[in-house]
Amino acid sequence: MRFFLTISLLSMFCGFGSAEQLWSENFDDLSAGKLPPGFRTFTRGTEPNVEVVEIEGGKALLGRRSPAPQLVALVKDFDAPQKRVLIEFDLAVSESKGRAFHIWTFEPGGKDASQLNLSVQRGTLRQYSEGGWIDAGVKIVKSTSREKPVWQRIQVLLDAESDSVNFGSAVPGGEGLPHSRMAYRSELPIGGIGFVSGSRIADDAWYLVDNISVQTGVDLPEPAKAKPLPEVYPLWTGEKLPTDPEQMPFATGLEHRIIHRAEQGKYQFLHGASIVKYKDTFFANWANSPVHENGPHETLQGRRSFDGGKTWPHLEMVGPGFDGSDRHSHGVLFAHGDELWTICAFWNR
Repeated sequence: MRFFLTISLLSMFCGFGSAEQLWSENFDDLSAGKLPPGFRTFTRGTEPNVEVVEIEGGKALLGRRSPAPQLVALVKDFDAPQKRVLIEFDLAVSESKGRAFHIWTFEPGGKDASQLNLSVQRGTLRQYSEGGWIDAGVKIVKSTSREKPVWQRIQVLLDAESDSVNFGSAVPGGEGLPHSRMAYRSELPIGGIGFVSGSRIADDAWYLVDNISVQTGVDLPEPAKAKPLPEVYPLWTGEKLPTDPEQMPFATGLEHRIIHRAEQGKYQFLHGASIVKYKDTFFANWANSPVHENGPHETLQGRRSFDGGKTWPHLEMVGPGFDGSDRHSHGVLFAHGDELWTICAFWNR
């Protein structure tokens, strides 16, 4: 199957044949159980949990979690900074609810990832950008064991001056590089590639990488443009806020009002407050438990204010709870059909 997928990919991208081969590695000539020669660690003093291992039919690079919280990766530096590269590799990942694989490019001497910041999370290839993790458009078939890995050929096209990264996968009937996503950081020369270890990989996860190919040159196409991220909604337009919270000024004209105070031995735990103004009346509700959060007999209670929030008389029982293990909890308030509604959570532990 791996042979078919690789041939399938090369046939789809035969137009790249005149590009320069920058680096290739299949790990078969390297010693198992050791870090491959010619690599280094991304952060000095860390020990990536990445090594060459025996697999059926040869060897591959195995990556797993290591406890260090820093940016931990096994890194391959390119001989010279590059402008445009086409990266291909065979990939197999384990079943995991967390992140099973992570790879990035970096600028020469860089301390952070650059254009490519790619991971596999819950069976999906994802690229990180300023908007967070974005689906890269490539689904990953997970492996149930390292002895019988399910391989998939991944391809990435990126350019130092482009704000887009293109992704493709060699699956039967696949098409070129149909998926374009925003680069993590652009306007940076490409200095190398890193295979991530560290705490960014889930405890129960592993990945295998094999048959790496990195091409460069002007014969590579320019990455297709990605759709820009949605405009960020400004939450603050004033002066830059100080980083020290003790130096942050208080807004003028504020007055504090107590809506409800918990009483020892009588619904003493409260949380999840929600408040809304509806037809000149303020409504507030929250979850109340006799002892602990989400404990038995939890309820949803509330109050109303008819004078702009100055006073909050008359405690109301909105969701009364239950005698058994069922319980109510906090929800949301919203206006609908000329009425004010609350979605009162109801659940069973």
